[in-house]
Amino acid sequence: MERALSACCLAPALWDRYALLVATEGRAAEAAARARGARNCPFSADVWCSYLLAVERGGAAAAAETARGYQSATAALRFLAPAALPRLLLAKLDFERRLLAPPAAGARLAPAAAQQLREAFEGAAALLEGSKEEACVAGLRAIRLYHGDVCSDPRAPRGAARAWARAGARAAAR
Repeated sequence: MERALSACCLAPALWDRYALLVATEGRAAEAAARARGARNCPFSADVWCSYLLAVERGGAAAAAETARGYQSATAALRFLAPAALPRLLLAKLDFERRLLAPPAAGARLAPAAAQQLREAFEGAAALLEGSKEEACVAGLRAIRLYHGDVCSDPRAPRGAARAWARAGARAAAR
C-alpha cells in the first residue's frame, strides 16, 4: 500500500484504504495516516472529514496542525471543488462544537468557548457568502440554522427566537 501511495499520492480513495489498514495498529496510527492523507489531498472534503473524526477519536493533540491544514483545505476547495466546501465546513463546525461542548448534558458553554464557537460559525458563513454555487447557498443556510441551534440557550425560548430573528435580518439585508 505504501508503494501505491508513493506512486499516486493524490488519490483520496487510496488514503482512505490506507488509513483503514493502519487503523488496526491503533487510533494514533490511524490519525497519523489520515493527517498524511489530508496534507496530500487538501482538495478532498471526504479525506478532511475523516481526518477530523480520527483526530477526535484518537484524542490527538494536533489542534494547531489541524487549523493550519484546514486553512489550506478551505482555500483549495473554494477554487477546485466549491460544491464540497459546505461539507468540510459542517464537519469542522461539528469538530469544534464537540471539542468545546460542556461535559454535562444541559450545561452552558463557558463564555470564552461560546465566543470561539460563534467565531467559527461566522468564519464558515463568511467563506460561503457571495458564492452563486447552489451547494454553497444551501450550505450557508445549513450553517446559519446549525449556528442558531447550537448557540442559543435551549432553556430560554427567547434565545432561539432571537437567533432566528438575527438570521432572518441578515438574510433580508442581502
